[in-house]
Amino acid sequence: MNTTDQETRARRFRELHDSGHFVIANCWDAGSARVLASLGFAALATSSSAAAAVYGRLDHGISIEQCLENARAICQATDLPVSADLEKGFGDQPADVMRAIQRAAEVGLVGGSIEDASGARDKPIYDLNFAIDRVAAAVEAARVARAYTEIRATFAGRAGAISVREGSLVQPGSNPLVTITQIDPIAVSFTIPEKELPALQTALAAGKVSVVASVKEATVPPFKGIVTFVDNTVDPTSGTIKVKAEFANSQAQLWPGMYVNVEVSPRTLRNATVVPAQAVQTGPENRFVYIVGADGKVSQRTVSLVYVDSGTAVIDGLDPGARIVVEGAQNLRPGSAVQEAQREGAPPKGGGESRKGKKAA
Repeated sequence: MNTTDQETRARRFRELHDSGHFVIANCWDAGSARVLASLGFAALATSSSAAAAVYGRLDHGISIEQCLENARAICQATDLPVSADLEKGFGDQPADVMRAIQRAAEVGLVGGSIEDASGARDKPIYDLNFAIDRVAAAVEAARVARAYTEIRATFAGRAGAISVREGSLVQPGSNPLVTITQIDPIAVSFTIPEKELPALQTALAAGKVSVVASVKEATVPPFKGIVTFVDNTVDPTSGTIKVKAEFANSQAQLWPGMYVNVEVSPRTLRNATVVPAQAVQTGPENRFVYIVGADGKVSQRTVSLVYVDSGTAVIDGLDPGARIVVEGAQNLRPGSAVQEAQREGAPPKGGGESRKGKKAA
């Protein structure tokens, strides 16, 4: 009997128990098993006395090997679930009971009964607690036996394509039977520049760090998650470090392999002065910006660069509201006169100009 057949019989036997009641017929050999199956019985059971009679012995007069040999023949005779009368487990100790159940599963049985009768004249019934230990051993053996016929994922997820079919050769190192991917919650991997690692570490030390992920479809609202993993190595080729964030995904709107835009803010720069990055010039000794005075002439103002990202720079050393040159600064010198460039859609302004540049407030 193959494993699939035994699993099917075990499932049918469990369904019979769940149905509330059913009649199970006792057979003594393969021939009687076929007769009872033809009469419409849904399951069969062996009998210790009948099995002993097959060998010309009295009840309790056969070994476990003989009992299981007879049970194997009955299991192979029909496709019905078969439960065995295993007497007292062919031993007194819980370990004896466990071995009996394990060996019963190996011959194709899907059930078994263990008696509480010790067979001793002075103490014919086992003590209650000892009897409970014997039954617990039988249950554990059945659980272990079943574990050999099934693979359980350690998490809930979605199964992909099944790469094998009944009859396929499966061996260590071969292709996976199936791949299960966790959908809810789901993890999103992304990278951050290595210069942002200290800020992220500081934020993680203080508590959870929020992450926002968004997809291209405008109808799908952004997803909010938290950082759950920071890699232990910076990629030397890109200067980035891998980070993972976890998102609740009960509606399965995020899908494995999908590309999303991720926003993470490990720190907040409060009361920061922000200017276009191209406005910051690099001199021989420091960085500076050109400030436009009331007379339309420029002067240098030394600044320190705090942060740059996506064309925006955060700087120190500049008063809020100052007018600065944004474009054309490479053509200027301190004292050069500038005129604000014509804004698109704005009415033209009169007056001349010396050296052109664009300024911004």
